[in-house]
Amino acid sequence: MSESKRRLQILSAGAVLLLMLGTLLSFFIRPLVEDAKVREALGDPDVTVTDTARSPWIYTDEKGVFTLYPYKILFSDTLIIPDVTNGYANSILKKIDYPVFRIRTVVVPKTIAFMPDKYGIFDDWLELETVVFAEGSTELIRLNFGNVPALKAVYLPASITYFKGLTVPDTVAAQLTVHYAGTEEEWLALGATAEKVAASYTMQYESAYEK
Repeated sequence: MSESKRRLQILSAGAVLLLMLGTLLSFFIRPLVEDAKVREALGDPDVTVTDTARSPWIYTDEKGVFTLYPYKILFSDTLIIPDVTNGYANSILKKIDYPVFRIRTVVVPKTIAFMPDKYGIFDDWLELETVVFAEGSTELIRLNFGNVPALKAVYLPASITYFKGLTVPDTVAAQLTVHYAGTEEEWLALGATAEKVAASYTMQYESAYEK
């Protein structure tokens, strides 16, 4: 083998190694750096950040309206919605126009501002059993559930300061337990709507969701 061919092989191998290194940095290191920048910009080191490359089942526009594509989650029956996608806080959930199967647990981020009202939250999520509103949520409005025949548990954080109410279909009410991470006294202090929920559903106080 001539010296020129040997040098060409070495250069080619080096180029391949550099390309592999660049790919590793792009997929593993760069997202961590970008996430840190977003957390710093938001002034909250605890927000969960992602992007559509890592989580193809979510799209968020510049207004914070996010769309879920649960059928793209292949290996889990749990959907944990990040606080931020591509730098935009997930604040408004857009209704899905088709039935959702297989997803049994959804964790809603603390950045949520409001949920669909006309058709109800997670309407036609036919196997959904548990909905968790993350700790740090302060205002929960429009918690009106649509067609969720398997729903058994709703978890509410102790961080709530304003609560507008919770309704589920009559066929679900008897099987539903509302878990509240705070005490009964803290719950009732939220006002008349909290008292109504306590009178309408089975309540579990000091009961936080555990992954």
